[in-house]
Amino acid sequence: MKMTGKVSRVYKKIPHSSLGIFKVTDYPFEERDFKPFALSRICVLDDKFLVVRMWSFEVDPKATVTTPTEDIFNDSTLSFVIEKNGKMLVFTVNNKGVVFVQNENKTPVSETQIHTHFFTGEDLQGIYWGAEIKIDFDFLEKHIDMTAKDESFKGNIYKTSFGEKKHFGGFFEVKQADLFCKDSLGTFEITQY
Repeated sequence: MKMTGKVSRVYKKIPHSSLGIFKVTDYPFEERDFKPFALSRICVLDDKFLVVRMWSFEVDPKATVTTPTEDIFNDSTLSFVIEKNGKMLVFTVNNKGVVFVQNENKTPVSETQIHTHFFTGEDLQGIYWGAEIKIDFDFLEKHIDMTAKDESFKGNIYKTSFGEKKHFGGFFEVKQADLFCKDSLGTFEITQY
């Protein structure tokens, strides 16, 4: 069982290299060796945005969906789940630059206060793809009653696909292959160093 995930408060510029890294390593339902190495960094920026940077080392990730629909879950995806006060948001991205947001009822949510930057690259570890999602706290307050003053939230980071190369992994222990399973959520603590 993992301890609390530490989320830094930062101001003006995000010091990516000094933020904590959350590694997706728990793939309890994976019988084969396909467990994509995925990572995330999270911070609160200027007390205005929650910024989530997720990326996965994966050669030829399946990505066919080009509009935000539930079909995205057949692609190779990265998801960030956040829960506060019994309310939940699930942010899912694929390698085509699609962001699909749902609430705890699995209802799609408008993403007008979400800014996303997609990226791909290669380094000594291999080929990777990912996204940085910048979520306005006004959006979080509206949907899950979370403000920039909060000191913690429940959540998880997932690497999944329900398509050809099925896999389901998380940063915190995964209890069910379900992004909406509250038993799979751990605590992220917002700190200022």
